[in-house]
This record gives sequence, structure tokens and C-alpha cells, in this order.
Amino acid sequence: MKITLLIGLFVLPVIGFAQTSAPCEIVSFKIVSYYNPLLERGAPMDAGGRELERTPAENVARANRTTPRSPQERANEIGIAPGAAPRLKHVSPAEWVYFTVKNTSDKPIKNIIWEFAFLRMEQGQLALRQTVTSAIELKAGAKKTLRQPLPAGASRCKVIRVQKETTADGKAIAEEYVCGRGFADPSLLKEKPEPVAIKRIEFADGSSWERP
Repeated sequence: MKITLLIGLFVLPVIGFAQTSAPCEIVSFKIVSYYNPLLERGAPMDAGGRELERTPAENVARANRTTPRSPQERANEIGIAPGAAPRLKHVSPAEWVYFTVKNTSDKPIKNIIWEFAFLRMEQGQLALRQTVTSAIELKAGAKKTLRQPLPAGASRCKVIRVQKETTADGKAIAEEYVCGRGFADPSLLKEKPEPVAIKRIEFADGSSWERP
């Protein structure tokens, strides 16, 4: 009995040490119809990988930008009131996806395996995800934007739900995904797919983290 108890005392702390949260923060995910080097570059960084403060002129320019219209405002412009229609669908060309991450661990990252919702028909079957492996050098605390080209025929599919019952406050919500040939209406899916996710992270010291 004493031997069994000692083994339990040594094993339990090891099990409890397992990391459950990703050591990398998802900052943003964008679907665009053209190559944008500014998106790839991201915010200016200093030598230590920290984001530089914006100048007063940059802050003024950001403050003067026109606020984008909400999905419900766009719905109202074409005469669809909340509750009058289940959804509005908008499809536009898509050529790239941009994925910005921040290393929240204390170790440099050398590889990130990530995936995004890419709805398409392949050999008569609906495929939901696309997996990408990105080799990067990402220091602790630094941010980086990854980019992935999309195949010809890919589109940016946006579904705007305008029913009052959609949200507690009665406002419309928008869902946006990449769609491939043969599929252009994400609202047909039974479950809402996750737009982007991190599957695995490999560190420069040889250790790794994997999504449960």
C-alpha cells in the first residue's frame, strides 16, 4: 500500500502540468481578394518584437476613418427589416487569407500548424477545413501575420442573419468563410464552423503543443 501511494504522489503532478490553452493568441483573420503587403507586414515592431506606438498623425488618421456600416444597416438600406427574412448572402472573389498570431509563451516558435474554414466539394463530398503548415521565427511576445494563397474559383462568402431572434439584443450578425467551387452558402450547414484555429505549435527547443 505504501508503494502504491508513493507512485500516485509522483504521477498526479505530471498529469496536472499538461497545458490546456494555446501558447499563441489569435489576433486577426482576414479574407481578401488581392495581395496586400501591409496586411502581411502588420504593425511596426521594434528589435525585441514589440509593437511600436503610433505617431499622433497616425492616431488622427485612424480616428477620422469612416465607421463601417453594420450588417443590419445594410439590410435596412435594401428594405429588409429584422425578422422579415432569415438571411442575406454575399459572395465576392477571394485570393488570400491572412492570419495574425502572437506568441504568448516564453519560448521562440519555429512552426505553426493552423486551419481555417474552407467550404468546398471534393469528389462529391463536402470538405470543411484547410490545414496549413507555416515555418516561422516568432520570438516570445512577438506578433506575425501568416498568409496563404487560395485556389482559383475561391470566394468570400458572407451570410448576414437579420432575424430579431438571432441575438439577444435583436441585432444582425455576420458569418464569413472561404468557399470553394460547388458550395457558396454557409447558412446551409447544421453547425457553424470555426473560422480559424491553431492545431499544433512547435518550439525552437524541440518541444511542442498540440490542440486537445
